Amino acid sequence: MLSSKHWSQAVKPEAKSAPQQSVTSNQPAKHVKKASRGRPLKIRKIENIPSGSGTFWSPFTDRSFEVFGSRVYDRSATDSQPPQ
Repeated sequence: MLSSKHWSQAVKPEAKSAPQQSVTSNQPAKHVKKASRGRPLKIRKIENIPSGSGTFWSPFTDRSFEVFGSRVYDRSATDSQPPQ
């Protein structure tokens, strides 16, 4: 009888050391996003913004403005200030 207990105790550590699937409770599994169905959504066309440098006049607002790269300054005001 002692030999059978000794044999069963020897088997238990081997069973525990077998590779097991790792389960982490603090990190949820990643959600796999399915491909969308149907036509892709229409992308809105962005209006052209003046680029470069110089003085421009808008026919829609009847105002003049200066453009320095991506910065635009309204120059139609009575007190014109240099760009900062």
